[in-house]
Amino acid sequence: MPSEIRAILVRLPWPHPAVARLPMKHIPAPRVRLVIAVVSFLLGAELILRVVGYGNPATRPDPFFGFEGAQPVFELRDIPGEGRFYVPAPRRSSITQRFPAQKSANTYRVFTLGGSTTYGIPYGPDAAFSFWLNERLSRLYPQKNIEVINAGVPGYGSARVLQILEEVAAYQPDLLVVYTGQNETRDARFHYWELKRGHFRARLLHWMSRSRLLYLTYETYVSVVSLALGPRQTSYAGAMIEGILSAPFSRTTFKSFDYLAVPPIVDEQQDAGQLNETRAKRVLKSILRVGVIPISSAEVSSIFEQNVERMIEAARRNGIKIAFLRNAMNPKFRDVLSIPPVTISSKSFGEEAKRAWGLNYANGIQNMKEGKWQEALRDFERVRGLCPTCHDSLLLLYQGRCLEELGLYEEARREYESRFPAEDLELNDILDRLTRKHQIALIDVYGLLKAASANGIVGYENFFTDTVHLTLDANKLIGAALTDFIRKEGYIRDSAPATPEATATVARTTPAGDPGLARYDTAAVTTALGWASFNNGKVDEALDRGRKAVAQDRAEIQAHLLLGYVYTKLGRLDDARSEWETLKQLYRNLSRR
Repeated sequence: MPSEIRAILVRLPWPHPAVARLPMKHIPAPRVRLVIAVVSFLLGAELILRVVGYGNPATRPDPFFGFEGAQPVFELRDIPGEGRFYVPAPRRSSITQRFPAQKSANTYRVFTLGGSTTYGIPYGPDAAFSFWLNERLSRLYPQKNIEVINAGVPGYGSARVLQILEEVAAYQPDLLVVYTGQNETRDARFHYWELKRGHFRARLLHWMSRSRLLYLTYETYVSVVSLALGPRQTSYAGAMIEGILSAPFSRTTFKSFDYLAVPPIVDEQQDAGQLNETRAKRVLKSILRVGVIPISSAEVSSIFEQNVERMIEAARRNGIKIAFLRNAMNPKFRDVLSIPPVTISSKSFGEEAKRAWGLNYANGIQNMKEGKWQEALRDFERVRGLCPTCHDSLLLLYQGRCLEELGLYEEARREYESRFPAEDLELNDILDRLTRKHQIALIDVYGLLKAASANGIVGYENFFTDTVHLTLDANKLIGAALTDFIRKEGYIRDSAPATPEATATVARTTPAGDPGLARYDTAAVTTALGWASFNNGKVDEALDRGRKAVAQDRAEIQAHLLLGYVYTKLGRLDDARSEWETLKQLYRNLSRR
């Protein structure tokens, strides 16, 4: 550099006034370096996790249990020699069907959405009403390519069904059939925090879930909470098995009640200490945002109504026809693993009244065992007279049974139907109101079953395997009703529709290619039927079915659970202990997956 230029630069003021006024002089250099270091560390950790393949959203468990729609149900894939298809995502083991990405002009595409009843439990998707709908429509419209895709997921309530509906609305469906409402109470019990999230927070979590580092943080948090409070349960079955295995085996491990039993009386007054303990636990759960925190029935109904409204709005926004199925419940359901108490007020129900109540109840049960239906009915009427305002689910069941045995079917049906929980009836009322408001089709499933019954009474003997899950015949009836609905509404335009004679045949007969009952002779089905036998007091039949299920699949965890209860009921505690040990091993292996 020439000496003249160097001399000029030396005389210049430094730092220059313009540079001195820059905001950078107000930011301490150590803080800048700290921020850069932290950001670099986080980005580096994210990059390393991505390189090693940790937390890939395509394969990892959904951290939001399906509530935020963070993981799609279907993914686009090229099938060599066939073309592009939407196939079930690998983590969606309950969904088995694929369909072409580009729908042909000759295709009529239906999605059925809901929980385990829609899925087809206990028989599986090949026995669900969607299967029979596809069979019947294919026969009725032979010139059309019929696609009925079963997108039912066991355990899903309306909040998660809505997420799937919003996804499949982009897959060019002609009709959406929604059967939801059976899992609202379940979601309210096990997914409090997911249900209480606002829309903005849900979308934010959806976006954040793409980060591998945030997923690692989430998994670490879940692990710590699980060590402190035990693993989070998201189902009644899981919670029950966890409870059974949490203590050493004893004669009360597999405790159950007789099918015919006198329910306990519970006073309306709660113990203040218990109430305070409950509040303390709720505070802890609120801080950790885990555990079971009950939602009121009014909140459950409000959430359900909002979800159904959003389903209808999504269908209309996309120009898709939608139909709902009204929920059906088994009016004869009896769970012998618990016994519903009768709540009374000690102020209006003295000790003498309690003794008379219990005596008449016991007499009625004894008369039922001896087949003296008229005498039993009189005993139960005395029980009701002692507490006319009490809601006693077992009393209604027993009275209905007596009336049915006496041939008084209409009176029996009314007694059975009086057992329906008020919360479930409220959800059906919401469906009634919203479908009328928006002029949407609503098919009454319980009405279908009742009309098909010989005496108007439905239950285990014809259409139900438990509280809400349906038999093969019931699924066929729903498939036939949906077929008739689609045909009457003229939803399918076919250049060569079936003749009236063929239509009548479809309505009357079993669909072509009926695989027969042997196809459904699986361990899961046998176990479900075994539980139905056990809950109806048929212990020997439950034992036979439990053994058969284990012979079909030794890893069927529910079969070993059933046998544990059956053996305990029969007084065979050594066999019950053996089932408990097997259950423990199977559950441990399942938890490691």
